[in-house]
Amino acid sequence: MTDGAQLPGGVPCWVELSTGDVAGALDFYQGLFGWRARPLSEEFGRYLVFFNGDEPVGACNQYQSSLGQGWCVFLTSHDLGRALEVAHGAGARLLAPAFALSHLGLTALIEDPAGASVGLWQPGSFAGFSYSRLPGGPVLFDLVTSDWAGEAGFYDAVFGLVAKVAGRVTAGYAQLFAGERRVADMRSPEGPPQPACWLPHFAVQGLRSTMTRAVRLGGEVLGPICERRGGRFVEVADPAGARFHLSSMQP
Repeated sequence: MTDGAQLPGGVPCWVELSTGDVAGALDFYQGLFGWRARPLSEEFGRYLVFFNGDEPVGACNQYQSSLGQGWCVFLTSHDLGRALEVAHGAGARLLAPAFALSHLGLTALIEDPAGASVGLWQPGSFAGFSYSRLPGGPVLFDLVTSDWAGEAGFYDAVFGLVAKVAGRVTAGYAQLFAGERRVADMRSPEGPPQPACWLPHFAVQGLRSTMTRAVRLGGEVLGPICERRGGRFVEVADPAGARFHLSSMQP
């Protein structure tokens, strides 16, 4: 686990799956990555934490209609209250107000001006996952959007993230930086227009064999294998339709 006090604002620190089929999701991700799940605590018994070996890598929660289904990426915020104020002023919509998750930290959920849901996490005793680079762990994150200028300005204002390629934003692809640290990529959607969203990358050994296993477990491969500086990845969906990437990339 990383030290939350040392993480720059805007660094992805947690992912959460909201699904209408919790039992099916547990079977799928255990079969795909070997993840195990257990309740966070007696107090939050319906909130299940995924473990990749001994490392917490994310969570699974029962779908709520107000929040939507799929994977949600949480970004580090060291002043959640101020971040929510700035986000509201920049056109975001509040989906879930600030909430203390025991001593672990404060959390909230917003929809950015382009329609992408994103979580905020102010660390208490828990900072989030570690970037261990182990198979099954989170390695990178994509913000998929057609509104380049708007999204770049929003994430700069709220989280201090700077979008650039060779020092500038270019059409189709950019990298998001917290200081000197690359924390995510921003890219245009492929194919037909689609709502903006955040998608996590999970590390795998053997991209094609993992794709085959995902399909055998009831998932779907949504596109071809793509190459990007740092490795190769492919977009897939679990049996309930939650999208994510299988990735050979490194953070």
